[in-house]
Amino acid sequence: MLSKKIDAQKDKLRLQGVFGFNGADTNSITSMSAQFTSDYYKNDQVKAFDSKKFPWTKEERMKQYLQLVKQYSVKPILSVKYDESIQDLLFNGKVAMIPQGNWVIPTLDGLQKGWVQQKMEMLPYYVKDDGSDELLTGSSWYLGLTKDHPSHEKAAKDFINWMYNSKEAQDVIINEMRFVPATKDFDIKRLSDDVSKEIYEVGISKDAVTPIHKQYPNGFANEVIGPIVQRYLVGKTTWENLKKVISNQYKQLKTVQSGQ
Repeated sequence: MLSKKIDAQKDKLRLQGVFGFNGADTNSITSMSAQFTSDYYKNDQVKAFDSKKFPWTKEERMKQYLQLVKQYSVKPILSVKYDESIQDLLFNGKVAMIPQGNWVIPTLDGLQKGWVQQKMEMLPYYVKDDGSDELLTGSSWYLGLTKDHPSHEKAAKDFINWMYNSKEAQDVIINEMRFVPATKDFDIKRLSDDVSKEIYEVGISKDAVTPIHKQYPNGFANEVIGPIVQRYLVGKTTWENLKKVISNQYKQLKTVQSGQ
């Protein structure tokens, strides 16, 4: 087991922990959960939005992952904040891994130019039983055009076309914001680090899995799954109670918010 091997060499490697899990951030916990729920919906965001049940098809993997975090992450887990996990723990080599996405690239390269290309790689979450990789990629947010303001429709379409097709906008998206392009047939040589290139290649493949946590009901991240997982990580609740709370509250919030 990778975590166990790294932990055995923690002193030699001068690590504070194997993981720098930012347990203080309920949004990061919610993002983590998407690794174990997204595959169920087969990239159907509408199905995920309409679903009134929290999917537990990867329950055992999610439980095992959180057990790894409990055992091998920097303590106390709930004191680790988002910025600290990136700008201190990972950047300064105090941990081997943090559960984040490519959105951390601008922060890390802002601290030291070229840091990501030189020092960061990506591992898949501990999800599949057969040991194969599964990387979530793709947008969890989407742009939509409203029909409520038809006079602005052309301007909105022109803006979207400009944002994705113009050299000026692409330069901002790729080189300043460091986003992975959301379009096919993009020349990945234009991306400045191998992590972004790998994410792009996964994203356009047939095996791409889109994260669905933005389709959870409103309030679920900060009021339900975040707090109950935090309690589980510090031994204040059982796994069975965690499942019960998540399942019941998910269904209740979805039912109320759907108006059905």
